[in-house]
Amino acid sequence: MANPPPEPDLLRPYGDPEKGVANNWFRVKFRFTRDDILKWMKDVASKNNANCPPEELRTDDHFKFLLKIYDQLESLATGGENYEEPGGPNKRKCHIYRELNPGYGGKKTQSKDVSDFLVKSWTNNYDSGPDVRNINLNYWCIYDLIGLFMSLLGSAPPAADRNNYFLPLTAVYARWCSRLAGKLKNKKSQDPSKPGVGPIPTMFQCTWRERKDGLGKKWFFLGASVAGDQFANNPSGADWQTKVQMERFQMLLQHQQTTMVQDGEFNRTEPEVTSPTGTGNLWGNCAETYPFVQCMSNFEYVLKPALSAVWSILNYYN
Repeated sequence: MANPPPEPDLLRPYGDPEKGVANNWFRVKFRFTRDDILKWMKDVASKNNANCPPEELRTDDHFKFLLKIYDQLESLATGGENYEEPGGPNKRKCHIYRELNPGYGGKKTQSKDVSDFLVKSWTNNYDSGPDVRNINLNYWCIYDLIGLFMSLLGSAPPAADRNNYFLPLTAVYARWCSRLAGKLKNKKSQDPSKPGVGPIPTMFQCTWRERKDGLGKKWFFLGASVAGDQFANNPSGADWQTKVQMERFQMLLQHQQTTMVQDGEFNRTEPEVTSPTGTGNLWGNCAETYPFVQCMSNFEYVLKPALSAVWSILNYYN
């Protein structure tokens, strides 16, 4: 039997000062509990972490923004204020920011063709540096907010590549999503007292590119596919899932720099559907949606997708 390939020499993200392989940020944070994750994020956003974010991002405005994102994602985590409410007539919970649909009606008129909820959103201005596309994007799902928070903490070092930085970073991102929201089939992998609603995203990915300053550092953007509720079994049938998917489609439609998708193409699949290895996803459903919109101000950059399916390697650092 051939020997397994050696483990990569992992770099240290976010100004991690610890020494030794066992204390590497990726390995330590991968094993974080729900409470550990929220505390680390809160400390970072509250200026209680001396190493993260880096000096170039340690401004009052940036910390204010991080705290805003933290409050949003914490409210959608299992047990959070916007996870619990509004529950609606069916007392439902989910990890999507929402409001009651006045058109849902009373019990006698309720229909699976009409959703009990409408999507609400927070407008967040992504600004992680002078050469990053500074635009307002709507967020409403905890998984996208976690990716946004982790993407706002500084660039990757020049030596960062797929194996020593971006793959383990995406693994930590996926693991944190599974700790703060969703319901896993393997209950041993999740705090049994904090099960969420619905499966976690099926796809997690990281996209990165070099900064314009010529120093070799890289901006990165984490994203996940559509999730946040048990769409298949909720009283609203397919209409609630359609509303959530439509929000993503509209965001992609509004911010695309080169025309890829047009009005009326919501139910059309991405062009890879014609490729033997294509996924056939509907526009806006894939894990690359937010990273693509955030990263691409024009096409002078070559995008380097790190991975698309990280869940299968989540036991790598156990």
